This record gives sequence, C-alpha cells and structure tokens, in this order.
Amino acid sequence: MPLLDLPNEVLLQIVECFVDHSFDSSRSWGSLSIQSHYAEVYISRMTRVNRRFRSLFNDYLYRHNVQRLHSSGLLWAAKHKQLSTARRLLDAGANVDARLNYYAKNNPYYTPLIIAVRKKDHEFIKLLLDRGANPEVSDDYGLTPFSHAIKRRLDNIALLILEHISDLATCNVGQSRHFRPALHVASGYGLPKSVRYILERGVEVDGLDGFDKTPLYDALNSPLYLTKMPFNGSSLDDDLLECMEILMECGADPDIKIITSDGWVGELTPRELAARHKDERVRLLFEVSLAHLDFIWMEYLSI
Repeated sequence: MPLLDLPNEVLLQIVECFVDHSFDSSRSWGSLSIQSHYAEVYISRMTRVNRRFRSLFNDYLYRHNVQRLHSSGLLWAAKHKQLSTARRLLDAGANVDARLNYYAKNNPYYTPLIIAVRKKDHEFIKLLLDRGANPEVSDDYGLTPFSHAIKRRLDNIALLILEHISDLATCNVGQSRHFRPALHVASGYGLPKSVRYILERGVEVDGLDGFDKTPLYDALNSPLYLTKMPFNGSSLDDDLLECMEILMECGADPDIKIITSDGWVGELTPRELAARHKDERVRLLFEVSLAHLDFIWMEYLSI
C-alpha cells in the first residue's frame, strides 16, 4: 500500500517507531541530541509533503522538540522572531526558560527572554513574560534580561521587564558580587521611564547599593555623563538629566556624603560632582554657580 494511502494512526506509529529507534538512552547526551535533531528534521520534512501530513505531524513535531530536545525550538524562535512558532511550542509545554544545556563554543546560556531582549522584540518579550518567564534569571556572564535592556538603553523594554519583578528593592541586576539595585542601574544608564516606575513602586530614593552609593551619585558618575574634567564644555545626555530631575523631585539628597561600611568617606557629594560640569542645566538643577565650581574643584584638588 502506498505511504499516502495509509491511515493517520499507522503513519503516526511509523514516525514514533523511527523516533524511538533514534532515541537510545545508552548514548551520551551529546549523541542523543544529535540523533533527536535528525529525527526532528525527518518529521519536519514529513510536514511538507502535503496539507494532510502538515496537519497530522505538526503538533507531533513541536511535542518532539519539547520532550526530546529540551525546548530548544523556543530559543530558535526567539532568535528569528517567530512569534507563532513560540506560541505553538509553549502550548506544547515548552520550558519558557529553556537553555542550551550542552557544551558549545561561546555558549552564553541565554534564555529565550534574554534573546528576545537582545533582538528588541517587544511582542516576543511580552509573550514570554505573560507565560511565566523568569525576569531575574541571569546568563553565563551574570546579566539578567533587565541588564541586557539597560545596556542597550531600551527604556520601554526595561519597563516591561520591571513590571514582572516582584521586589524591585532587592533584585540584583549587576554583574559583580556587589549588590546593584534596579534603581541605581537605571539611573546610571539614563532610563527615565524605568526610574520613575521604580520610585512609584516605593523604592527608597537614597537607598545604597553594594558600593554604598545612592542612585543620584550613580547618575552623576554614569558613562553618559560625558564630562571627565572641568571646563571642557561637554554637554549632558538629555535622558540622564531627566533621571536626575526625577530623583531630585522624589526627594534625593544632593548633599549626602558617601560613607562606606568600613568608615571611608567619599570626597564629593552629588552637588559637588554637579559643580564640575559646565552644562548650565546641571548647575541650575543643583543650584550651583560657576564661581562655586572653581571653589569646589580647587578644594577637590587639595584633598
């Protein structure tokens, strides 16, 4: 009897026998993965024979990926922005936080959510978060989805992720062993929407990070704060200035001294740091005159 004339039940049994033969538990994990991949390719080709085969084997193909290939298709879907494929995989029971858990060169162990953030795919990110993706899982470099968003200054995406973090005061989004709260990092990278949202959630505006610094101090020491020496005329990033304004509106203390746990006292307060900048908007925000800039800088050099 020709293959196309076989009943659906028989066709499914043939495919299942082929897959079971490929899946030998006595093999190593890497070998199993390769064999399962070949089986997936075989099933995929079957779905392209005709409409009947596509309808018959498509769901089986997704279940095979979830059960035998550890939901690796979800990583592929995130990389290639295939939203419909992701939905089918999740409906088939895919692990929303799946990783490539075998050795591969330069494998950063990204989750689908991290890949979607790096691809700037807002709809894909929303789908994963709505399906329960963990926004606090980090990759092999210690970076969370929020970390990837802020490093690319994706304020809307960062805000979407923040809405799914339960405790913004205690979540650590830094790479180092030192505690780096979301408010400090968002302030330092100039993400005003995220800064305002975090403060509206009740996070302390002058809370300290693992370096005993405040969010306002981080904003003034940001890589976006272009002035490294006085009198060079550099201007300030607009979003970073807005973050400073939001922090000040919410009661940030511009005269707070940085005092570490071992008693070390920082040389400059946020206001004194602002005095080093020639941008008039910064001086107006911190109410620092140009004459005061000369005094502060000379005092700093004498320390």
